[in-house]
Amino acid sequence: MRTCTVERGYCMLKKIFLCVLCVFVLTNLSSSYIVEASNSSIINMGDISGDMTNFELIDITDVHNIKYMYERDGITFIVQESANDDFSEILTQIYKIDGEMSMLVEEFTTLINRNGDAMILEQFKDGNAIESREINLSSGSLENLVSPLSSSYNGYIYYDGTTGKYYTSWYYAYSHSGNTVVMQTTVTVIATILAGICSYTGDVVTGSLLLIAATIFDAGVDDIYYDQDIYHVHQITYPEKMYYGTPGGIRYDTDIYLDSNRNYFGGNYVDDWHDPDEWPTAITIN
Repeated sequence: MRTCTVERGYCMLKKIFLCVLCVFVLTNLSSSYIVEASNSSIINMGDISGDMTNFELIDITDVHNIKYMYERDGITFIVQESANDDFSEILTQIYKIDGEMSMLVEEFTTLINRNGDAMILEQFKDGNAIESREINLSSGSLENLVSPLSSSYNGYIYYDGTTGKYYTSWYYAYSHSGNTVVMQTTVTVIATILAGICSYTGDVVTGSLLLIAATIFDAGVDDIYYDQDIYHVHQITYPEKMYYGTPGGIRYDTDIYLDSNRNYFGGNYVDDWHDPDEWPTAITIN
């Protein structure tokens, strides 16, 4: 198990972003490493007990196939992760680097199943289940819940000349604060958990989420904490300016923290969703 301080994770934030800027150089540099020795045997990662150091992102150009590296006990490891289209299955392969050769030292698969506000993580190695965990994506508290539907709207109005409909701008609806467990997971798995928290649909992993996930992984924390503001867009009647139907747009604006006191910032992510039946794509709403 990695035991790294939150302070180190915070200090590494700038380093991670610089690594992404160098992604193509690092990718070419590391390509010679991944030469799996056909006659080598898989060794036990449990024998490597030191703290993780010198974490670097190598390549996140394709969010479904990422690569990163770190050191433990003076040994360099490169991790390759491959996810299917909806990130419900993630293959993780860990290679020990020895000069220009590599040895596969660990390989496992993580299956992720989203069931309402719960996310089920199951980890398999050699075809056998080795861990199962349920994560509650709606834990925490709701604050400042706004219910404007009984009143009229008094903000900026957007008009769709094609349909003759009127819309609000983004307005604050409520806040959500919570935390979740991320210990003993990988960068891609953490990014998938973040997608469940930070987006309305909960199933879109992006490069930005992978950057935040890398910060969390490097910090070595067991839990992450978040504060989230939710905004809505509504169709309204005119000239009465009364809210009509359900929200046509939902925005999640989420701050991620590495500690319960919210002293160590992990990143911010903004996700916009809109219902094409309620809010035509031809209108840009700010």
